[in-house]
Amino acid sequence: MAITETATGKDSIAITATATGEGSIGLHARGDAVGIRGDGKSWHGVVGFSEGGFGVYGEGLTGGSGVVGKSKGWHAVAGFSESTNGGFGVYGEAVGTGVAGVSKTWIGVYGESAGTENGPAGV
Repeated sequence: MAITETATGKDSIAITATATGEGSIGLHARGDAVGIRGDGKSWHGVVGFSEGGFGVYGEGLTGGSGVVGKSKGWHAVAGFSESTNGGFGVYGEAVGTGVAGVSKTWIGVYGESAGTENGPAGV
């Protein structure tokens, strides 16, 4: 069974799913190639909000990447933290390299710091 819904007008929503109870899932989709796809014509393709966990979570179970970003116009992956207690904009932890940068035309990893206490460093 396939479901096709259309909604028009400002801030319209075609499908809404709600589930309540411990461990509940609002919407689950499975596909041989893609489970869920989001295409944004003028802004985000997929948006996730959380009140306690991750806004968006990705996990590569059998050798794939957890989260991948690819861009032809801006940042492939961008991280912004508004934490007042030392949150990271981008964080990497691994058995191998935690964070790696490779560039064909500039600097592989670049950093700046405006801090003045405790010996701040860009990288």
